[in-house]
Amino acid sequence: DKQNKNKPTELILQYVADGANSAFQPAGKATCREGDYPAAATVIVDGRAVYDLEDGDLFKIFPDGAETDFLIVPTGPAVFSDDIECNIHTSCSVPIVVGDQIGPFLVVGDEECEPPPEPECPPCEVCDTGRPKALTLKYNSAGKNSEYQPEKKASCREGTYPSNAMVTVEGSTFDLVDGSTFTVIPEYGGFSAETDFEFAG
Repeated sequence: DKQNKNKPTELILQYVADGANSAFQPAGKATCREGDYPAAATVIVDGRAVYDLEDGDLFKIFPDGAETDFLIVPTGPAVFSDDIECNIHTSCSVPIVVGDQIGPFLVVGDEECEPPPEPECPPCEVCDTGRPKALTLKYNSAGKNSEYQPEKKASCREGTYPSNAMVTVEGSTFDLVDGSTFTVIPEYGGFSAETDFEFAG
């Protein structure tokens, strides 16, 4: 919970071999970052709790300090030259948010909630076809990090953007002010894996 400033006593995490940067804990607070992690590993938490994990496994930790340290020891066939050491921040100075991934650890829940069910995708063209034929967006000059697209997938990140800007995307230029809604139609009949936005103003 972003608004809850109490330090958690329990955290349910999922081990994910495809590590990602947290949208809420910067590198100065969490050294567990994006990158490749072993598909199978022994994970030692704060030097005492030991978990034998594979990609996708859930486990519960019991933080008792501002930082929780992880030693990740590869046990599978993949070759890693060294064990991996990193930490996440587990005090109230930075958020711990369900759905956020911190390195190889996806935050699933805490002592007050069980792991949430898999979300059901609402009926929509994106889900039905994999890629939309158009996107309707609302321009917000107070940029925020996506809760679903990590930094390595979306370079549009949190920050202050111009309140009035000319934005070019897919060959079309839009004259936008804060709160404007606009529809992007692919220039060549379909969106590619990435869509680039160019700002002027």
